[in-house]
Amino acid sequence: MPNLLTDHNESMRKFTERLYEQVKGNIGELADEDMIKSLVNKAINEIFFKEDTDRYGKKYTTHFVQLVSEYAKPLIEAEVKKFVEEYKEELEVGIRNYLNEHNLTLLCIKASHQSTQSLIYEAMQVLSNDIISRMGRY
Repeated sequence: MPNLLTDHNESMRKFTERLYEQVKGNIGELADEDMIKSLVNKAINEIFFKEDTDRYGKKYTTHFVQLVSEYAKPLIEAEVKKFVEEYKEELEVGIRNYLNEHNLTLLCIKASHQSTQSLIYEAMQVLSNDIISRMGRY
């Protein structure tokens, strides 16, 4: 199975080197080596990875990152599924231990939720009765 991180790093390194050589060939006499490398790295980051903000202040990623995310999603899901299947017993033990350790907290949350639902129900009944009684006056 290919190592996506290693393969990506190697491909990116090769791309960066080719781009560096191209830029160096075009403006090599105008800038020193460090400046060219800095420009190439900045350009790659801005073109492929920079988050930006639209005119409403909403952040978004580049189209490149969106596409990679979209196409990588099934691969990531498959790897997670494989991991869960492979370590099912360990995960079950971990989940069981977590629930046992946090049982009191979970019970309190559940009780709080039930009492909140009860309060909302009572308030809605009072409100609806009030509306009905007011309607009878008109």
